[in-house]
Amino acid sequence: MRLAANKDGKLLALAHQTTTHYAISDGKFVEPCGDCSKIMYATPNSLISYASFDEHYYAYHTRGPGKSTGSFALESAIDELLLS
Repeated sequence: MRLAANKDGKLLALAHQTTTHYAISDGKFVEPCGDCSKIMYATPNSLISYASFDEHYYAYHTRGPGKSTGSFALESAIDELLLS
């Protein structure tokens, strides 16, 4: 997670780069950790990217995979930006 803001605190850039795994039972699904970063803050420059690797486990149904971890990362970065 990388953020850039001007002196007034206006967000100018946001980069949310995720490295995650996918299940051998469903090699197409990657947790959408960056989805919240696309919509929660208006910024003229953004980069949302994913790198994934095969993990030897089987996927099961979960509620909101990636959303909570992705939004926690984003909000933690915003907190650090505001406190700096």
